[in-house]
Amino acid sequence: AAERADLPSCLQLVRRDGCRCQCELDGPTPPLVHWADDQPLADISIGPPDLGSMFHKFYQLPSEPS
Repeated sequence: AAERADLPSCLQLVRRDGCRCQCELDGPTPPLVHWADDQPLADISIGPPDLGSMFHKFYQLPSEPS
């Protein structure tokens, strides 16, 4: 079985289904490109965020200071 790659801090895991991951990018793309260059990826698909994700991110309450 293939090992699961550790995701970089710029990717937030939304869903994992076997060897397929759906993530949201949090930040600029260069760290993602650098990470992907070192991975044994068979395929990668990058698209715009869906409306639900954008809505939740926009209306998310800021974290309380500790």
